[in-house]
Amino acid sequence: MMNTKFLKMKKIFGKKNYWATKGLALLVLVMMGGRVRGQVSITSLPQTYTQDFDAVLGTTAITTWTNNTTVVGWYITTAGLPINTGSTNSNSCYNFGNTGTNTNTDRALGAVSSSTSHRFGLRLKNNSSSSITSFNISFTGEQWRSFNSGLLTFDYQIGSTVTSITSGTFTTATAFDFTSLQTSSGTTLDGNASANRTSISGTLTVTVAAGSEIMFRWNRATSSSPGLGIDDLSITAISTNNWTGATSTSWNTTSNWSLGTVPLSTDNITISSGAPVIDIDYTLASGRTLTISGTGSLTINPTQTLTIAGTADFGGKSVTLKSDATGTAAIGQITGTLSNASNLTVERYIPALRKFRFLASPVVGATAANWRNNGTNTAGIGTQITGGTTLNNFDQSTTNAASAFWYNEVNAGSDVTVGSGATSDPGWTAFANGNTEALTNGKGFRILVRGDRTISLDGTGSVTPTNTTLSVTGTYPGASVSIATTKTNSNTNSGFNLVGNPYPATIDWNTVTKGADISATYTTYNPNTGAFVAWNGTTGDASRYIASSQAFFVQQTGTTGGITIAEANKATNAAGNYFRNKLTDHLKLSMIYDSANYDAAFIHFRVDAQNDFDNYDGLKFQNAGVNIASVGTDGKRYNINSLASLSQTTEIPISILGSVLANYELKFEDVQSFKNHELYLIDTYLNKMLLLSEGFSYPIALSSDSASVKDGRLKIVFVQKTTGINPNEKNANAFLLYPNPASDAIHLLLDAKITNIENVAFEICNQLGAIIQFGNLDFTNAKDQSINIETLAQGIYFIKLQSNAQQQIIKFIK
Repeated sequence: MMNTKFLKMKKIFGKKNYWATKGLALLVLVMMGGRVRGQVSITSLPQTYTQDFDAVLGTTAITTWTNNTTVVGWYITTAGLPINTGSTNSNSCYNFGNTGTNTNTDRALGAVSSSTSHRFGLRLKNNSSSSITSFNISFTGEQWRSFNSGLLTFDYQIGSTVTSITSGTFTTATAFDFTSLQTSSGTTLDGNASANRTSISGTLTVTVAAGSEIMFRWNRATSSSPGLGIDDLSITAISTNNWTGATSTSWNTTSNWSLGTVPLSTDNITISSGAPVIDIDYTLASGRTLTISGTGSLTINPTQTLTIAGTADFGGKSVTLKSDATGTAAIGQITGTLSNASNLTVERYIPALRKFRFLASPVVGATAANWRNNGTNTAGIGTQITGGTTLNNFDQSTTNAASAFWYNEVNAGSDVTVGSGATSDPGWTAFANGNTEALTNGKGFRILVRGDRTISLDGTGSVTPTNTTLSVTGTYPGASVSIATTKTNSNTNSGFNLVGNPYPATIDWNTVTKGADISATYTTYNPNTGAFVAWNGTTGDASRYIASSQAFFVQQTGTTGGITIAEANKATNAAGNYFRNKLTDHLKLSMIYDSANYDAAFIHFRVDAQNDFDNYDGLKFQNAGVNIASVGTDGKRYNINSLASLSQTTEIPISILGSVLANYELKFEDVQSFKNHELYLIDTYLNKMLLLSEGFSYPIALSSDSASVKDGRLKIVFVQKTTGINPNEKNANAFLLYPNPASDAIHLLLDAKITNIENVAFEICNQLGAIIQFGNLDFTNAKDQSINIETLAQGIYFIKLQSNAQQQIIKFIK
């Protein structure tokens, strides 16, 4: 889960725009008579007819058209001009844009007659070998030279049946009353005023069989003259590409589709039989459909994404999202609609590593039986769940220890044991049944994955971990998922809730809607390092991107909790360095045993943080092997410690409590992000003080001596760079003072490079030079010496430090 694949999120980009690359298909036109006219033939789908009448007509009326003899009253010129087909052929179509005194440069074509019925239309013939099931239609209606009541209606005709187009599938109503149109400046139209427009667009779903024709027409039912016009017409015949599977199961093979092309983003798609496998990223465009029916099914290969901007109907058929070592398939953002996705299977590949993992179900209705492969032992599939009897459907091991848990915040333990183990944190609640335990969508689980179900549980066979793939089957979660959280104030460690990514896709934690008292920090487990990792929206060893099937802890800190994860929270561009942007005043400390056992902590000074606990902090979760954390002023240990802006010298204790006694390496990263401070590591156990640099490493041994592992053995001191009065003197900054300003005590640090200084005399003087306090400091056993200044009044002071080889004066404020 938090393996390399789990941490490495794949890109989810917008899909290739085939429409743009193909361009608009041109109509095949037939030359007839003095003017060009003919029948529109759709021979290559999708086919689009577009016309802006502004530049087509001259200034004279068109009066010489002849009705088409094939289907009386319906035809189109190859120049793209809809023809008036009123009760007599003498009814004419006018270019209203240059009539009378109207100087508007826009032009429109429409019917002019004293007749009560005026029609102008467009005829399309489907000459392809496949049915057309949908049309996208848009046009702009215009009122010209008349403010009398006029009603424009829109219908279509197949054969002899004329059907009104209802408003249900369109963005506006399809009948327009142009009585009270005004110009863009608000002036009521008069006989020669400029035009106003009302647009209509939408999708008409109707079947036009191969070789059949569809006629679109616009009707003006009024006896007033002149009439209405239209402009900016666009009609697209949307093709339906049927899966045939004639060659293979590959989606990306042209011979497997009825139109002989891989589905374009502009196609409607039907899968009524066969089992296509999507082996590319595919976007179902807005206004298009994907329908699975009959015996059809669909599989999406690992790393590929199906994005739905149109209308997808899975028909209750099997849809499987595959997973392997390269990645996991996903359903990207759904900005359209998805229905009947009730038989969705989502896989999660787990590499051969016997570790606990944080998992979740990205479907609704899954149970533990899914993870157990329904009890069937098949190599590479499923895993075993132990912790009960066979009567309760558990696999049986020698110890029969529980291996699957959910987390009950009501029973939570202390903050040093969260997540450390089922026996040490009472929040962990073992599964009650190996089959029927509900894998509730949005809930998190902790499960020991030993490998597949062929692993021996009694020692008689192989116990070597194997790769395995877990899967769950159920219903797609819906447009958004609200996950409830709790905070039980009687618990020492209250408010931690183990939740799960509810979607079969990567989500972006930074965009998730969080309750007012939900921390910005989440924590999950990395089985590759054996450590808990966190992310607070800015920094951490986790990522802002949470993978499909992953569980994670969130903390509710007050009364208002809960998170809501929606389609918009799916990651559409989890690209590049997902860890974090370059930060200022940010330090990463790593404690490393080897490449598979290490831990890290983060200290970040930022303007929007507080020095006490806030939502940018992440409390330390105890690991089984290696642990490093910073210690806050409240005494709590932090994985991520966000503090107010760094403006003075500051000391932060480091905790290594709970680490196995062994030899480690401490590594310091992002030291160079501190522009105004130098960073020092103080090891009180070994009496060392070291100036840190980028990538600095420091070996550390933990022994049975309790002082070697106690909190505060290690400290990081952030020292302002300008501390010395005499910067040109040799070793002028041998001594460092903090904090500054101070309240009760000041600390003096001796640079670790200085080896010939042991006893130092000091004098504290006020601004007039009077000695207020004096004494001696012994740096023999401790590089950090403190001086009590409680009796000093508030003000500015100077401390003079004198040794056998060094003199330094440092200014400080009380």
